Amino acid sequence: VLSREVLPGDRAPAGPLVVVAPETAEEEPPIQAAAGTPDGTPDSTPGGTPLTPAEFDERLAEAAALVQTSALEEAMVLYQDLADREPMDARPSIGWAWALLLDGQPDEALAQARHAVELDPLDSAASAILARAYLANGMLDRALAMALSAAELDLSAAGAHAALTEAYRHSSQLAQALDEAELALSFDAESADAHRAQGWLYYTLGDPGRALGALQTAAELEPELWLRQYELGIMQIRTGDYDAALASLQTALDLREEPQVHAALADVYYQSGEYQRARAALERALAGGETGAGIYALLSLIDAKEGRCDDSASYLDQALA
Repeated sequence: VLSREVLPGDRAPAGPLVVVAPETAEEEPPIQAAAGTPDGTPDSTPGGTPLTPAEFDERLAEAAALVQTSALEEAMVLYQDLADREPMDARPSIGWAWALLLDGQPDEALAQARHAVELDPLDSAASAILARAYLANGMLDRALAMALSAAELDLSAAGAHAALTEAYRHSSQLAQALDEAELALSFDAESADAHRAQGWLYYTLGDPGRALGALQTAAELEPELWLRQYELGIMQIRTGDYDAALASLQTALDLREEPQVHAALADVYYQSGEYQRARAALERALAGGETGAGIYALLSLIDAKEGRCDDSASYLDQALA
Protein backbone atom coordinates (compact mmCIF):
# COMPACT_ATOMS: atom_id res chain seq x y z
CA VAL A 1 0.00 0.00 0.00
CA LEU A 2 2.66 2.50 1.06
CA SER A 3 6.07 1.26 -0.09
CA ARG A 4 7.31 3.53 -2.82
CA GLU A 5 10.39 4.97 -4.38
CA VAL A 6 11.11 8.45 -3.11
CA LEU A 7 13.01 10.91 -5.23
CA PRO A 8 15.41 12.93 -3.14
CA GLY A 9 13.33 15.94 -2.21
CA ASP A 10 10.02 14.18 -2.68
CA ARG A 11 7.26 14.66 -0.10
CA ALA A 12 4.40 13.63 -2.38
CA PRO A 13 1.68 11.27 -1.12
CA ALA A 14 2.36 7.56 -1.19
CA GLY A 15 1.45 5.97 -4.47
CA PRO A 16 2.88 4.37 -7.60
CA LEU A 17 6.52 3.57 -8.30
CA VAL A 18 7.17 6.84 -10.11
CA VAL A 19 6.22 9.70 -7.83
CA VAL A 20 6.80 12.99 -9.62
CA ALA A 21 4.68 16.11 -9.47
CA PRO A 22 2.83 16.83 -12.73
CA GLU A 23 4.74 18.93 -15.21
CA THR A 24 3.06 21.89 -16.82
CA ALA A 25 3.91 24.19 -19.69
CA GLU A 26 4.00 27.19 -17.37
CA GLU A 27 7.09 29.04 -16.27
CA GLU A 28 9.03 27.64 -13.33
CA PRO A 29 7.34 28.39 -9.99
CA PRO A 30 8.76 31.15 -7.79
CA ILE A 31 11.67 29.87 -5.77
CA GLN A 32 11.88 30.57 -2.06
CA ALA A 33 15.45 31.30 -1.08
CA ALA A 34 17.08 28.57 1.00
CA ALA A 35 19.28 31.22 2.58
CA GLY A 36 21.26 34.27 1.57
CA THR A 37 19.77 37.01 -0.58
CA PRO A 38 16.04 37.22 -1.46
CA ASP A 39 16.57 35.78 -4.95
CA GLY A 40 18.09 32.58 -3.55
CA THR A 41 21.75 33.37 -4.24
CA PRO A 42 24.09 33.11 -1.29
CA ASP A 43 25.10 36.29 0.51
CA SER A 44 28.45 37.45 -0.84
CA THR A 45 29.58 38.83 2.51
CA PRO A 46 32.71 36.89 3.53
CA GLY A 47 32.36 35.10 6.83
CA GLY A 48 35.09 34.52 9.40
CA THR A 49 38.79 34.18 8.77
CA PRO A 50 39.75 33.80 5.09
CA LEU A 51 40.50 30.23 4.06
CA THR A 52 43.33 29.04 1.88
CA PRO A 53 42.30 26.97 -1.16
CA ALA A 54 43.42 23.82 0.65
CA GLU A 55 41.36 24.73 3.73
CA PHE A 56 38.35 25.52 1.56
CA ASP A 57 38.62 22.12 -0.13
CA GLU A 58 38.96 20.47 3.27
CA ARG A 59 35.76 22.15 4.47
CA LEU A 60 33.97 21.03 1.31
CA ALA A 61 35.06 17.46 1.96
CA GLU A 62 33.87 17.78 5.56
CA ALA A 63 30.42 18.93 4.40
CA ALA A 64 30.20 16.05 1.91
CA ALA A 65 31.13 13.60 4.67
CA LEU A 66 28.36 15.01 6.86
CA VAL A 67 25.87 14.38 4.07
CA GLN A 68 27.08 10.79 3.81
CA THR A 69 26.26 10.28 7.50
CA SER A 70 22.79 11.85 7.10
CA ALA A 71 23.81 14.89 9.18
CA LEU A 72 22.10 17.16 6.68
CA GLU A 73 21.48 20.22 8.86
CA GLU A 74 25.14 20.39 9.88
CA ALA A 75 26.22 19.94 6.26
CA MET A 76 23.94 22.74 5.06
CA VAL A 77 25.28 25.15 7.68
CA LEU A 78 28.78 24.43 6.44
CA TYR A 79 27.82 24.75 2.78
CA GLN A 80 26.17 28.10 3.48
CA ASP A 81 29.30 29.34 5.23
CA LEU A 82 31.47 28.24 2.31
CA ALA A 83 29.11 29.87 -0.19
CA ASP A 84 29.34 33.11 1.80
CA ARG A 85 33.14 32.94 1.81
CA GLU A 86 33.52 32.15 -1.90
CA PRO A 87 30.37 33.45 -3.63
CA MET A 88 31.75 32.75 -7.12
CA ASP A 89 32.55 29.07 -6.43
CA ALA A 90 29.78 26.73 -7.62
CA ARG A 91 30.80 23.77 -5.48
CA PRO A 92 29.13 24.81 -2.20
CA SER A 93 25.83 25.36 -4.02
CA ILE A 94 26.13 21.93 -5.69
CA GLY A 95 26.60 20.18 -2.35
CA TRP A 96 23.98 22.35 -0.68
CA ALA A 97 21.42 21.46 -3.35
CA TRP A 98 22.05 17.73 -2.85
CA ALA A 99 21.66 18.06 0.92
CA LEU A 100 18.41 19.99 0.41
CA LEU A 101 17.07 17.27 -1.87
CA LEU A 102 17.87 14.62 0.72
CA ASP A 103 16.17 16.80 3.35
CA GLY A 104 12.92 17.00 1.35
CA GLN A 105 13.24 20.63 0.25
CA PRO A 106 12.97 20.45 -3.56
CA ASP A 107 12.13 24.13 -4.12
CA GLU A 108 15.13 25.32 -2.14
CA ALA A 109 17.32 22.71 -3.83
CA LEU A 110 16.22 24.04 -7.21
CA ALA A 111 17.27 27.56 -6.20
CA GLN A 112 20.74 26.40 -5.19
CA ALA A 113 21.16 24.14 -8.22
CA ARG A 114 20.18 26.91 -10.61
CA HIS A 115 22.62 29.23 -8.87
CA ALA A 116 25.40 26.64 -9.26
CA VAL A 117 24.79 26.44 -13.00
CA GLU A 118 24.72 30.23 -13.26
CA LEU A 119 28.12 30.35 -11.53
CA ASP A 120 29.65 27.62 -13.69
CA PRO A 121 27.59 26.60 -16.73
CA LEU A 122 30.41 24.28 -17.88
CA ASP A 123 30.46 22.23 -14.67
CA SER A 124 28.94 18.81 -15.32
CA ALA A 125 28.20 18.29 -11.62
CA ALA A 126 26.25 21.55 -11.49
CA SER A 127 24.14 20.54 -14.47
CA ALA A 128 23.59 17.07 -13.01
CA ILE A 129 22.32 18.42 -9.67
CA LEU A 130 20.03 20.83 -11.51
CA ALA A 131 18.65 17.89 -13.49
CA ARG A 132 17.91 16.11 -10.21
CA ALA A 133 16.28 19.21 -8.77
CA TYR A 134 14.09 19.56 -11.85
CA LEU A 135 13.13 15.90 -11.53
CA ALA A 136 12.23 16.29 -7.85
CA ASN A 137 10.02 19.24 -8.80
CA GLY A 138 8.26 17.28 -11.54
CA MET A 139 9.82 19.15 -14.48
CA LEU A 140 10.62 16.13 -16.62
CA ASP A 141 11.45 17.89 -19.87
CA ARG A 142 13.83 20.30 -18.16
CA ALA A 143 15.37 17.44 -16.17
CA LEU A 144 16.08 15.45 -19.33
CA ALA A 145 17.56 18.44 -21.16
CA MET A 146 19.81 19.33 -18.24
CA ALA A 147 20.93 15.71 -17.69
CA LEU A 148 21.86 15.48 -21.38
CA SER A 149 23.86 18.68 -20.97
CA ALA A 150 25.64 17.26 -17.90
CA ALA A 151 26.64 14.12 -19.80
CA GLU A 152 27.85 16.15 -22.78
CA LEU A 153 29.96 18.40 -20.56
CA ASP A 154 31.81 15.41 -19.11
CA LEU A 155 31.39 12.16 -21.01
CA SER A 156 33.07 10.15 -18.24
CA ALA A 157 31.09 11.57 -15.28
CA ALA A 158 29.21 8.70 -13.65
CA GLY A 159 26.96 11.13 -11.79
CA ALA A 160 25.85 12.79 -15.00
CA HIS A 161 25.00 9.45 -16.60
CA ALA A 162 23.17 8.35 -13.43
CA ALA A 163 21.09 11.53 -13.57
CA LEU A 164 20.39 10.89 -17.24
CA THR A 165 19.35 7.32 -16.42
CA GLU A 166 16.78 8.71 -13.99
CA ALA A 167 15.52 11.32 -16.43
CA TYR A 168 15.12 8.75 -19.21
CA ARG A 169 13.38 6.29 -16.88
CA HIS A 170 10.86 8.83 -15.65
CA SER A 171 10.26 9.83 -19.26
CA SER A 172 9.59 6.13 -20.13
CA GLN A 173 12.58 5.96 -22.47
CA LEU A 174 13.79 2.70 -20.96
CA ALA A 175 16.22 1.53 -23.64
CA GLN A 176 18.11 4.81 -23.40
CA ALA A 177 17.98 4.61 -19.61
CA LEU A 178 19.56 1.15 -19.70
CA ASP A 179 22.40 2.38 -21.90
CA GLU A 180 23.07 5.29 -19.55
CA ALA A 181 23.02 3.08 -16.46
CA GLU A 182 25.64 0.81 -18.01
CA LEU A 183 27.74 3.82 -18.98
CA ALA A 184 27.57 5.26 -15.46
CA LEU A 185 28.85 2.04 -13.91
CA SER A 186 31.51 1.58 -16.58
CA PHE A 187 32.98 4.94 -15.55
CA ASP A 188 32.62 4.36 -11.80
CA ALA A 189 31.69 0.94 -10.48
CA GLU A 190 31.73 2.37 -6.94
CA SER A 191 29.07 5.01 -7.59
CA ALA A 192 26.18 4.39 -5.21
CA ASP A 193 24.05 6.77 -7.24
CA ALA A 194 24.67 4.77 -10.41
CA HIS A 195 23.75 1.49 -8.70
CA ARG A 196 20.63 3.13 -7.29
CA ALA A 197 19.58 4.39 -10.71
CA GLN A 198 20.18 0.97 -12.21
CA GLY A 199 18.20 -0.70 -9.41
CA TRP A 200 15.03 1.30 -9.97
CA LEU A 201 15.42 0.84 -13.71
CA TYR A 202 15.57 -2.94 -13.27
CA TYR A 203 12.40 -2.75 -11.19
CA THR A 204 10.66 -0.72 -13.87
CA LEU A 205 11.76 -3.35 -16.40
CA GLY A 206 10.15 -6.09 -14.29
CA ASP A 207 13.26 -7.62 -12.74
CA PRO A 208 12.90 -7.14 -8.95
CA GLY A 209 15.69 -9.61 -8.18
CA ARG A 210 18.33 -7.59 -10.02
CA ALA A 211 16.77 -4.40 -8.66
CA LEU A 212 17.26 -5.67 -5.13
CA GLY A 213 20.88 -6.54 -5.83
CA ALA A 214 21.64 -3.09 -7.22
CA LEU A 215 19.98 -1.29 -4.30
CA GLN A 216 21.81 -3.57 -1.86
CA THR A 217 25.09 -2.52 -3.47
CA ALA A 218 24.13 1.16 -3.22
CA ALA A 219 23.35 0.71 0.48
CA GLU A 220 26.66 -1.05 1.08
CA LEU A 221 28.57 1.74 -0.65
CA GLU A 222 26.84 4.48 1.38
CA PRO A 223 25.71 2.66 4.54
CA GLU A 224 25.07 5.80 6.62
CA LEU A 225 22.94 7.67 4.10
CA TRP A 226 19.35 7.17 5.18
CA LEU A 227 17.92 7.17 1.66
CA ARG A 228 19.98 4.12 0.63
CA GLN A 229 18.72 2.05 3.55
CA TYR A 230 15.16 3.27 3.06
CA GLU A 231 15.03 2.37 -0.62
CA LEU A 232 16.62 -1.01 0.06
CA GLY A 233 13.85 -1.63 2.59
CA ILE A 234 11.23 -0.64 0.03
CA MET A 235 12.57 -3.16 -2.48
CA GLN A 236 12.73 -5.84 0.20
CA ILE A 237 9.04 -5.22 0.90
CA ARG A 238 8.28 -5.59 -2.79
CA THR A 239 10.16 -8.89 -2.97
CA GLY A 240 8.39 -10.17 0.16
CA ASP A 241 11.39 -10.26 2.52
CA TYR A 242 9.73 -8.48 5.44
CA ASP A 243 12.33 -9.39 8.05
CA ALA A 244 15.09 -7.86 5.94
CA ALA A 245 12.89 -4.86 5.16
CA LEU A 246 12.28 -4.27 8.86
CA ALA A 247 16.01 -4.27 9.53
CA SER A 248 16.80 -1.91 6.63
CA LEU A 249 14.01 0.51 7.52
CA GLN A 250 14.97 0.55 11.17
CA THR A 251 18.54 1.38 10.12
CA ALA A 252 17.19 4.21 7.96
CA LEU A 253 15.16 5.51 10.89
CA ASP A 254 18.16 5.33 13.21
CA LEU A 255 20.10 7.42 10.72
CA ARG A 256 17.39 10.01 10.22
CA GLU A 257 13.82 10.51 11.44
CA GLU A 258 11.80 10.70 8.23
CA PRO A 259 8.00 10.29 8.02
CA GLN A 260 8.07 8.11 4.91
CA VAL A 261 10.25 5.62 6.76
CA HIS A 262 7.54 5.30 9.40
CA ALA A 263 4.99 4.81 6.60
CA ALA A 264 7.07 2.01 5.10
CA LEU A 265 7.48 0.39 8.50
CA ALA A 266 3.69 0.46 8.84
CA ASP A 267 3.53 -1.51 5.60
CA VAL A 268 5.85 -4.16 7.05
CA TYR A 269 3.92 -4.38 10.31
CA TYR A 270 0.61 -4.68 8.47
CA GLN A 271 1.92 -7.47 6.24
CA SER A 272 3.11 -9.25 9.40
CA GLY A 273 -0.28 -8.91 11.10
CA GLU A 274 1.00 -6.46 13.73
CA TYR A 275 -1.84 -4.01 13.31
CA GLN A 276 -1.27 -1.92 16.43
CA ARG A 277 2.37 -1.36 15.55
CA ALA A 278 1.30 -0.50 12.02
CA ARG A 279 -1.20 2.05 13.35
CA ALA A 280 1.42 3.61 15.63
CA ALA A 281 3.85 3.91 12.72
CA LEU A 282 1.16 5.52 10.56
CA GLU A 283 0.40 8.03 13.29
CA ARG A 284 4.10 8.95 13.45
CA ALA A 285 4.16 9.31 9.67
CA LEU A 286 1.14 11.62 9.77
CA ALA A 287 2.67 13.64 12.61
CA GLY A 288 5.79 14.09 10.46
CA GLY A 289 3.82 15.45 7.51
CA GLU A 290 3.40 12.32 5.38
CA THR A 291 -0.13 12.30 3.98
CA GLY A 292 -2.03 10.89 1.06
CA ALA A 293 -4.40 8.16 0.03
CA GLY A 294 -2.07 5.31 0.99
CA ILE A 295 -1.86 6.39 4.63
CA TYR A 296 -5.64 6.56 5.05
CA ALA A 297 -6.22 3.39 3.01
CA LEU A 298 -3.97 1.40 5.31
CA LEU A 299 -5.65 2.87 8.40
CA SER A 300 -8.97 1.83 6.85
CA LEU A 301 -7.70 -1.72 6.30
CA ILE A 302 -6.44 -1.96 9.89
CA ASP A 303 -9.80 -0.83 11.30
CA ALA A 304 -11.61 -3.27 9.04
CA LYS A 305 -9.38 -6.12 10.22
CA GLU A 306 -10.17 -5.20 13.81
CA GLY A 307 -13.93 -4.90 13.27
CA ARG A 308 -14.23 -1.11 13.51
CA CYS A 309 -16.18 -0.73 10.30
CA ASP A 310 -17.47 2.80 10.90
CA ASP A 311 -13.94 4.07 11.49
CA SER A 312 -12.74 2.07 8.49
CA ALA A 313 -15.35 3.71 6.27
CA SER A 314 -14.33 7.14 7.50
CA TYR A 315 -10.68 6.54 6.63
CA LEU A 316 -11.72 5.10 3.28
CA ASP A 317 -13.64 8.29 2.52
CA GLN A 318 -10.49 10.27 3.29
CA ALA A 319 -8.43 8.01 1.03
CA LEU A 320 -10.90 8.37 -1.85
CA ALA A 321 -11.03 12.13 -1.34
